[in-house]
Formats: sequence, structure tokens, C-alpha cells
Amino acid sequence: MAYTTPKYWVYGDEPNATEFNKYSGNLSAILVAYDGKNWANNGRMYQDVEIEHEDFAFVHQNQHRWLVYRADANPQLVSWLDANDTYGLQTTEDDEWAILDLEQVEWLAPGLLYKVEGCICAHETEYLQ
Repeated sequence: MAYTTPKYWVYGDEPNATEFNKYSGNLSAILVAYDGKNWANNGRMYQDVEIEHEDFAFVHQNQHRWLVYRADANPQLVSWLDANDTYGLQTTEDDEWAILDLEQVEWLAPGLLYKVEGCICAHETEYLQ
């Protein structure tokens, strides 16, 4: 089972079983891709709704040390306060996940909002097991 980019929702869209089944399938694909590892994710993450194409950006509030992500094209972190503060990320293959130690990002302070651009999926985690 492969991860499928979910629908880009806009105001007024009505959910249906097919679209929600994608989320269920994606969660199953993520569990398989994690290969039995346990990721703790109790941080804040939002999808950037101002993007008008199929590239997604995820907005995070930095709370944890690790960023786990899948990226396909020119992924980067971008500071919410200053768009000139960026940090390039590596791309991943279809079924691979990358892990970034957020302590490597000099401008990223605890509590700071930032975008993860060019990613299919991204979230922070407290620990890796």
C-alpha cells in the first residue's frame, strides 16, 4: 500500500467515504513505512491552505527535536518570521522517510513557527525508537 497525497480541501467541499479512506490507507502506509518504529507526535502541525497547487507546505510550531518527512521536490524549511531564513532538506524515494535533527537549524528557536515546503508529509517527534 502506497502513500497517496490527500485531496486539497477548500471551503465548501463536502467529505465523502472515498476521500476519508485515503487517510485510512495513508495511516496504514505510514505504519508500514515506519517499520515498527514508534514516533511520538503531540506537536502542532497545520497544512498551509494558501497554496493553490498540488505542492503542500506544512506549518509547524517547533516543539520537538526531530522532523520526520517525505519529500519529492526542492524541500526546505522556511521561517515564518523571515522568508530569507531557510534550510534545505534532502529528497526521499517513494517509500523512504528522512529524519532531520532540528537542532542543526541555527535560526529555529523553540516555539518558532516554520513551514516545511516541498514535502508530501512532515511532522515533529519527541524521540525516535
